Amino acid sequence: MLHLDIVYDDSRNLSKIRNSGARVAEGEIILTLDADSTMSENLLEEVDQALSSGRYYGGGVMLKLERYSAGIILTALMFLPVILWHRVSAGCLWCYRRDFEAIGGFNENLLSFEDVDFAIRLKAYGRSQGKKTKVLTHAYIRTSCRKFDMLGDWYFVKRPWLLISLMGGENRQAADRLWYEVER
Repeated sequence: MLHLDIVYDDSRNLSKIRNSGARVAEGEIILTLDADSTMSENLLEEVDQALSSGRYYGGGVMLKLERYSAGIILTALMFLPVILWHRVSAGCLWCYRRDFEAIGGFNENLLSFEDVDFAIRLKAYGRSQGKKTKVLTHAYIRTSCRKFDMLGDWYFVKRPWLLISLMGGENRQAADRLWYEVER
């Protein structure tokens, strides 16, 4: 039976918020999903199958956007080298609780790209245990383009330094502008 817990955390740090949710979760599997995303109907079944196979430690899923434009596509292409280099995904991550705890959950020193950092660390941990992580290709999440709706489709393309700064995970001003000081 699926049991969902909703945790309210105003700490202005996505890592702390994600870890707060994991702490109250009662199951042996941890799955994180961005608040502005929805999952495909088969996602939970695909996660269960991957973990039950015994070959995988965890992983992520394919990401689909709710809409596309030239600016959004170029922004995605700016992220692509990081994703391809590390061969991870972000936005929705899943693993056994024991493995989540073994790698220390999300790094609470990071204000952005905490999900990419988590995925990289989970992948390294799994490899050290003789297993792999997996990006599910038959399940996906659909994510909102509300940042582009708010800032404009070309916002990040015109500010590549902002993306680079966000990838460092420590830019409080950028994190606040994008996640915490926005109308909801």
